[in-house]
Amino acid sequence: MTKYEFMKNWCEVRRLEPELHWPDAQRAWDMELTRLRTENDQLKGQIRLKDMQVAELNKSILPHMPSEKIARALCCACGEDPNAVGDAKGNDYRWQDFLECVLLFREALK
Repeated sequence: MTKYEFMKNWCEVRRLEPELHWPDAQRAWDMELTRLRTENDQLKGQIRLKDMQVAELNKSILPHMPSEKIARALCCACGEDPNAVGDAKGNDYRWQDFLECVLLFREALK
């Protein structure tokens, strides 16, 4: 919502008042901005928390999963058929094209 839209709505609600007091409109706008910024900061905090939880989960689970399973899951997540013929380096299966990424990721976790 833009400031113009907010002020327009604010004025329409109060149009029956004989005298429009602009400092009140400005104060209402400032309060709305503060509310939206607070809400935005809370959402950013929740996203950061979820990102940290996912990172911890990756560190605890991924090292124990076989690389082939992770490569197959990654292949499926990208919308590819893991059992299709590979595209790169003459691999027999498509999921094998993702295996190098998985191995690099495991090295990065160490």
